[in-house]
Amino acid sequence: MRIFATACLLFLTSCGSTTYPGIDLSGRPASEEAFEIQQLALRAELGDKGAQLELGQRYETGDGVLCDVKVARRLYEQAATNSGGRQQVYSPPVGDVPGQMMVVDIGREQNGLPEAQARLKALRWRCAAEPAV
Repeated sequence: MRIFATACLLFLTSCGSTTYPGIDLSGRPASEEAFEIQQLALRAELGDKGAQLELGQRYETGDGVLCDVKVARRLYEQAATNSGGRQQVYSPPVGDVPGQMMVVDIGREQNGLPEAQARLKALRWRCAAEPAV
């Protein structure tokens, strides 16, 4: 499993970003915990809502990563939002071809996680209640 995960990691990092969100996805982690966080970030980047929620919790509490409420909020928003399914896209006219609406499949449809919605709401309330520094 670890070899497969490492192969996926190498493939994905060669195609795009090398960090998500601020976690190095390109290097070999120094510890088992760092490896777990790296794999969690990889899954979150690929749209795994459970991984987005868990990584958001880690950023909110500073568990294995630096505490960063802004990053936690962004991850909670991703985990709480519905995604995937089919989407209508307008293709403008080109030359003699008229513009048209097209249906595009943007991946497996996933509902937002209720726990992420609740954590996002609590985080917004907590941040609004804290005095500015």
